[in-house]
Amino acid sequence: MAIKHAHTAVTADDPGADVQPSHWNADHTGTNEHTHQSATEGGDLRATAAQITTGTSEAVFATPKAIKDAGIGVTPGLDGWNTVTDTWLYASATTITVPAGALSIYQPGDVWKLTANSIVLEGYVSVVSNTLLTVVGDPLTNYTFSNIKFSHMGVPLGLSKGPFALITRDAVQSIANDTLATVTMDHKYYDTGNFYAAGDPTKITFPFTGFYYLDIEGDFAANTTGVREIYIYIGGVQSYQFRLPAVAASSIGTYTYLPMQRGMFRTAGQYAEFKVVQTSGGALNLAFFRASIYLLSPIT
Repeated sequence: MAIKHAHTAVTADDPGADVQPSHWNADHTGTNEHTHQSATEGGDLRATAAQITTGTSEAVFATPKAIKDAGIGVTPGLDGWNTVTDTWLYASATTITVPAGALSIYQPGDVWKLTANSIVLEGYVSVVSNTLLTVVGDPLTNYTFSNIKFSHMGVPLGLSKGPFALITRDAVQSIANDTLATVTMDHKYYDTGNFYAAGDPTKITFPFTGFYYLDIEGDFAANTTGVREIYIYIGGVQSYQFRLPAVAASSIGTYTYLPMQRGMFRTAGQYAEFKVVQTSGGALNLAFFRASIYLLSPIT
């Protein structure tokens, strides 16, 4: 008589879990007849229509998202990377053509890494459609892709850089007395996440939902009168503030330096603006402003 066994499903997001299929079908005729073949024994583990074929037996089960498929070959690794065994093709500097069914495998915020013309490129997925990935990070080049990997983890083993931006205000900006002024950024030193757009220079846009770290700095011309304040606004609303009394030039050189660091959770599409106030009694120059933004971990 055929006996059907049911096991509780766990996912790849359950650390240390003993991963078993949610529905395991096995026939018995008095003895246990179903066998297994390990990967070291030559079994070809591949997701096809939510079915895993090991070469000597078949199991139908609910796969975790990392290896769930619609005809796309993926091999999960212990280092946080999933090796892609199907073909990715160059479409443009920011898009990759993939086999149909990508929505069942990839999601915005996934990390990717590949080799093109012997150069390792990496970045993050920003948009997923059925056969196309839109990505940010290193610009893609029109060569054959090899050693293709992706991960749902924010920082898998061996990732050299994640979404990061260093944006500054290099030109002097005059700030009126006792007036809340928005800093207009004018230089992008580095931006692997499309945080900054020159056409909207007062804003930094968060490309993914997740945890971020902001490190900002504003330098006012030295003046001993009043206070200096620096703010982070999120979506037009004041969220963070740092205030410092005016400091004599002899104490700190030629500038009054205002630093602020904040960790925060943000959703994709939200934006930050940076504002300052000074009460010296007259206009005072903001000599320099810097914003460094890091994605610590995407949340999907």
